[in-house]
Amino acid sequence: ASLDDLATSSYRPHMPENVQIGEYLEGQLEISWTPAKCASMYDVTYQKLTGGKTISKQVNASLGNSIILTDELDSCSEYEIRVSAVIGDEYSEENIVTISTPPETDSAARLDPIAQPFLNSVIAKWKGFEKLSCVSEYIVSICKEGEECHGGQQIE
Repeated sequence: ASLDDLATSSYRPHMPENVQIGEYLEGQLEISWTPAKCASMYDVTYQKLTGGKTISKQVNASLGNSIILTDELDSCSEYEIRVSAVIGDEYSEENIVTISTPPETDSAARLDPIAQPFLNSVIAKWKGFEKLSCVSEYIVSICKEGEECHGGQQIE
């Protein structure tokens, strides 16, 4: 049967398999998948898990089986990505993948730490999970002003 015949027959396409997530780099993320038989188009929908705008992109099957996502992607965030094959008005079951984007190299600047100095010690506080949920450990160093920092203590 032709794609036109399938599109009018209520045939439901197979779900795209093997969804692969490329490296997150400078606000871009490549998504690819194994093509589904008889699909005329693919629908790629994604949303930040903490809420936010749902973005949907379509890829014509004749143009390939990948897309580079660029809209509304932030570092250090979790996303749910859904890929469906489409024929006419029929959508396949969604292949759902969850990913976490890494922090940017200068992300620590967002922490706004508060340091409370004492005679022989200092207490440092920051809202790590609230500001950088993808970071699970930090290295804290105490430095003399105008001098190089030495060592540091790993904090989880």
